[in-house]
Amino acid sequence: MAGGLRVAIIGYLPLIRREHPAKSLSKLVYYVARTLLRRGCTVDFVPHPSLEPKYVPGAYFRMGGKLCEVLDYRNLPKGEYDVGLVVASPHMFARSRCLRAAMAQGVLDGAIEAFRASNPHAKVVLYGTLNYWMMLPASLAEGLRIFDMVIFYTRYECGMYEELCEEAGVKPVPHTYVTPGVDSSHYTPAPGEGRGNRPFTVLYVGRNDIVKAPSRILGVASLLRDLPIKFVLFTSACGFSPVGLLDLTLLSQSLRLREGEDINFVEEFVEEESMPSVYRAADAFITLSSSEGVCLSMLEAQACGLPVVAHSLPTLREVYGNSVLWVGSEGVEYYPIGPAPVASVKEAAEKVRDLYLEEGLRKEYRARSLENAKRYDWDESVGPRLKETLESSLSL
Repeated sequence: MAGGLRVAIIGYLPLIRREHPAKSLSKLVYYVARTLLRRGCTVDFVPHPSLEPKYVPGAYFRMGGKLCEVLDYRNLPKGEYDVGLVVASPHMFARSRCLRAAMAQGVLDGAIEAFRASNPHAKVVLYGTLNYWMMLPASLAEGLRIFDMVIFYTRYECGMYEELCEEAGVKPVPHTYVTPGVDSSHYTPAPGEGRGNRPFTVLYVGRNDIVKAPSRILGVASLLRDLPIKFVLFTSACGFSPVGLLDLTLLSQSLRLREGEDINFVEEFVEEESMPSVYRAADAFITLSSSEGVCLSMLEAQACGLPVVAHSLPTLREVYGNSVLWVGSEGVEYYPIGPAPVASVKEAAEKVRDLYLEEGLRKEYRARSLENAKRYDWDESVGPRLKETLESSLSL
């Protein structure tokens, strides 16, 4: 292909900065764009106007040593691109009567329609995760038909999508999976394992909403108050959370957890270049989320050499295999976008207790973490597969 693959990323700008609240998704876009640039592609951005009001179309910024342009979807150059890549959750395209969801869908639909009009020979590809829901709305199968190809995060999600289409009587669009990765040159282990005088620290990095279940981590902390273990929660609120946020401070007080001793909450934004030091200051990582695609913070923690305790969801089992201390479920909760399993607080507490007490177990799972993270390096393994997948869409 002369000049390399030409890609317009529709939806989000990959800027890791304080003004941008959608941290996990913008981070994913950042690494997707950077790995494509490093592999000789051209990458420009068509931001979601309702989410990116501060960024002026026509601006340029440098990323990965190359210059990228920020475009207005209402005035796109004609015939410039091979692929329009939408990096977003497929659930954005399950039609909803919720006003906020409908507005976001309308803007994305408009951007995709405008891209197709100005680049009629290009393919429009969605890259996103189903986030493992036990049930999916039938409207999702119909909504994804606007794409030429869908790239999920895991093989398991491909199967979920195929089952959904069969139930809905809809022919699936061409689909495959490319598991996102981690920058293993940036996320690296601490040089030594010594803690000095600080307590054994268990870290959570993720959103503060009901589905991600940071409240259950507080439950784990309450069961381990007899041990000198501190839980540190780096949480962020997502304005588009479909199920609601939690008052973690109030809950921790009700559980008699002492802030600063048993628990620490960190809500301010942490720049990407500083995130490795966050992981290196901990001894273990925990997530008890009811819904995940890959959980990028788990991969980052593993690349920094942390043993991981996590809820045993099918998508996570596929990516992490035997490199994680898995926690089973203890029932199902019903959220507005479907039922999902909830992790056992008691079992999670037992896993954390074992890590605290057994140095051999910590060393074993530290080694397993590092080995697993190597499999998902952005530049070495994920990037080549992603570029090849996008190129294959051109023959559809």
